[in-house]
Amino acid sequence: MTRRARLLAGVAGLAAGFAAAPAADPPAATPSAATVQDVVYFAKTGPVRVRFRVGFAGASAEAAWQAAVDRLFAFCDRDGNGTLDAKERAVFTRPGRQPAPPVDADDDGPAAAAQVFGPKDPPADKAAFAAKLRAAGLGPVAVTVRPGGETTDRLADALFRHLDRDGDGKLSAAELAAARDRLAALDLNEDELISGPELLGTAVSAAARRFRPVLPADAADDAPAGTATLLPLPNGSAAAVKALLTSRDQDKNGALSRTEFGADAKAFAALDKDGNGQLDTDELAAWLRQPPEAEFAVVFDGSPAAGLTPDATGEVARPLADARLRVSADGTAAKSLADAWGQTADRLRAEFARLGKGKPAVERKQIDGSRETRGLLPFFDLADRNGDKTLTKDELDAALAAAGSAAAVRVEITVVDLGRGLFELLDRNGDGQLSPRELGAAPSLLRAFGREAAGGFGKADIPRLLPVTLSPAGITLLTGPQQQFVIEPAVMAVAPGVMPHAPAGVPAWFAKMDRNGDGDVSRREFLGPLELFRKLDRDGDGLISPDEARAAGK
Repeated sequence: MTRRARLLAGVAGLAAGFAAAPAADPPAATPSAATVQDVVYFAKTGPVRVRFRVGFAGASAEAAWQAAVDRLFAFCDRDGNGTLDAKERAVFTRPGRQPAPPVDADDDGPAAAAQVFGPKDPPADKAAFAAKLRAAGLGPVAVTVRPGGETTDRLADALFRHLDRDGDGKLSAAELAAARDRLAALDLNEDELISGPELLGTAVSAAARRFRPVLPADAADDAPAGTATLLPLPNGSAAAVKALLTSRDQDKNGALSRTEFGADAKAFAALDKDGNGQLDTDELAAWLRQPPEAEFAVVFDGSPAAGLTPDATGEVARPLADARLRVSADGTAAKSLADAWGQTADRLRAEFARLGKGKPAVERKQIDGSRETRGLLPFFDLADRNGDKTLTKDELDAALAAAGSAAAVRVEITVVDLGRGLFELLDRNGDGQLSPRELGAAPSLLRAFGREAAGGFGKADIPRLLPVTLSPAGITLLTGPQQQFVIEPAVMAVAPGVMPHAPAGVPAWFAKMDRNGDGDVSRREFLGPLELFRKLDRDGDGLISPDEARAAGK
């Protein structure tokens, strides 16, 4: 892809979203100042509800999103009549059938985006505009459920084959403790990380080192045929009940039997108040009013933890019947999005300055006349509020300032059903590789799942793993044929052996020695004498952790 094409893909791919500026020193968000999103996991023993309370510093996701929608509407309502006509909302309108623009061979093509308005939709007031955004999947909270990888069972089989030394079908504490040494021979590239391809004997390239299963797996093996294992619930009792019935009511009788609901006899009887063997809408609504089995509060306020506190295993995780929920969120991601927008805005200013060639304004025909710059037209038309087909620096700055506040006004929740995968269970950071520390922590699985007394666990004892990622996002809008407007952080190219993000506060020697970027320095990576390594490795686990490195610095 050419430099100019990438510029247009990134610069023209802007977030056409707006949010009110935050008040000075806003109070920290609390669970009460949050937007609630429930997800149901249908386990073998019955449905389990998980609740997420999400927000930004001093505001719920709903409030931040509504402020953005209000400002976006006000900016586009050029005549101030309280509605957006076809011309005013043209930047959000997907045109009729048009051919897609050419795509370079190394390009992934335009990302899919939701249609907000159709060409024949009537003028929209503020409420209708917000409703359209919600219907397009651009509401304050979006939940995506994805299946895991088809290699899940194969990876588990390979781990058992290498680690189950006595062949009893169980992995004991001793066998798990030996995992790091037992798997070392599979490390073909000698980076001390065991990737999926290395474990399966298929690692042949650098790309394979970043193995990440992506194809459908047995994501619904516990659910009745045709039903979902994970179900996001919309807000509102009536909407949530309707979603349950749509997903689970196989005989379409407007109620759920015990088989459809998935609960055991005792739990179902407690909910079936009239004892007719069916949960009607009132009984389902009563179940939804009960407290959830697990709850997480996530606040994107600039702190790395985002309000999530790791447990003794170093994860934010909860057992859910026969599954393990693993939750992660980066509280600093909202700032990263804002910074990325700043870089995009700078590139856009530079591009318009180049087109202007020293003149105080850029004419629309200058952009429309070139195939390379035509992708800038949607943003030009948005910024040209007086419609004179000339864009001044003041108009450009006003549009950029407004758009910049939309870098983080929504929350996206992604739930992945990885199935019953031992590899994925050990791979705590989800990078598709098993680090020395992850392998060293393998015996803790027995304690975590109560299998110490049983002498280990077999494949049937492996819980289903459900990693959940929460991240802030902007309002993405489609405009022009196959053109998506979205704020997207720049991709960092990382050379092999260089840690992309060293832990905060570690000495420079630690960041340089951590050649595989796993967040620890092993004996092989350490460039000093063995005696010094042992002195720094205070807990004697064969790894110098960031905390141990910081302590050494002091």
